[in-house]
Amino acid sequence: MKVAIITGASGGLGKALAKSLSETGEALEFWLLGRDKEKLENTAQKLGTKVRFLTLDLADASWEQTMQHILQSEKPQIAWLINNAGFGYFGNFSEEPRGHAGRMADVDFAAPIRLCALCLPYMAAGSHIVNVCSVAGFLPLPQMAVYSGAKAGLLHFTQALAAELKPNGISVTALCPYWIGDTGFIPSLGTKPHLNLWGTLPAEEVARRGILGARKGETIVTPGWLATICRIGTSLLPLPVLLKIRDIWKA
Repeated sequence: MKVAIITGASGGLGKALAKSLSETGEALEFWLLGRDKEKLENTAQKLGTKVRFLTLDLADASWEQTMQHILQSEKPQIAWLINNAGFGYFGNFSEEPRGHAGRMADVDFAAPIRLCALCLPYMAAGSHIVNVCSVAGFLPLPQMAVYSGAKAGLLHFTQALAAELKPNGISVTALCPYWIGDTGFIPSLGTKPHLNLWGTLPAEEVARRGILGARKGETIVTPGWLATICRIGTSLLPLPVLLKIRDIWKA
């Protein structure tokens, strides 16, 4: 049986991605990565297939050695790698808690790259990599400086890797949603009430479009019209104009 590895699978979008992938009918064993085994077990109940729990913290440097050992021992056929784990912070960079920015950069940017490097030797033609980026990757965002910087880096990495692996038949997709309204991500930011959350999509819809786009071999998936407008707008308008629109929109 082929393996699907999903990080940040304890809930939210990660849980929705696992569920959406399980509904494709592809015979897969799911390896779910997260910090909370109880929540991972809750995700597993929605899948109806063999599941393995890997309780790893991607902000802890020891996870990479543990993962490498597992892969070298079991030599799985990896059909899907979905790098979903991530977190953010809303506020001025100078006010972030000590060490917070470094952990965010590790989880949001470095960990997906390291997982790709670890998993690629076990992938073949027909395999898929999905890196969950964000529309924040299209635009440098004041009050979300580290998050938008990490997502921009991950987006560029994904696009470059997609070009490199296309001759090998391995698709690489950046899933770039706008705000997702029914996950714990927004409350975890400590967001202020003035944020404009109009146009959000539920996690299940974002996941469905992401998996569909990856299966089609799309390099960038912007689920929903608002995410698509963000993608197009940032490619056409100069940065000062974009930042002014962002200030007015409060997104």
